[in-house]
Amino acid sequence: MSTIERQLLLCINKISMWSVKNEFKFSKTKTVCTHFCLLRPLHHGPELFMDGEAFKVVEDIKILELPFCNSLSFIPHMKSLRN
Repeated sequence: MSTIERQLLLCINKISMWSVKNEFKFSKTKTVCTHFCLLRPLHHGPELFMDGEAFKVVEDIKILELPFCNSLSFIPHMKSLRN
């Protein structure tokens, strides 16, 4: 996980520098992360930061209105289809 975190932080720093250069601002309240993994109990979630503020880690997330859960079970998606 530490290698993954380091690589993600390098990418986030590049995105942050791009956003400053292009005068783009990320919404701190809308920016979240989730850790998709089938081996969830074996390691902790990532600790990611942008501009000194930590990203909120969530278990469920919607991407283009399609719900995902961090265990990749697709249960939230099936529930939304049923509703």
